[in-house]
Amino acid sequence: MKAFAAVILIATLATLSNCTTKPMPLGNGKFIQPTGKAFKLPMCTIGHWKDGIMVEEWLFWDSQTYMNQLSGK
Repeated sequence: MKAFAAVILIATLATLSNCTTKPMPLGNGKFIQPTGKAFKLPMCTIGHWKDGIMVEEWLFWDSQTYMNQLSGK
């Protein structure tokens, strides 16, 4: 008889929302300046659980929509 640890993948759909109030660093000394506007976009997170502990997590969202909302476009 072989015993295997429980491995579970859990996917969650959510809405990511916030308001930009401080400059967001992009790297190389560049920033997205805050617009004071709220942004809101759908996202998905997938958690890989093993023996009751999350060992990995993957997050997905539409980066173009996110950047457009951050820049006020």
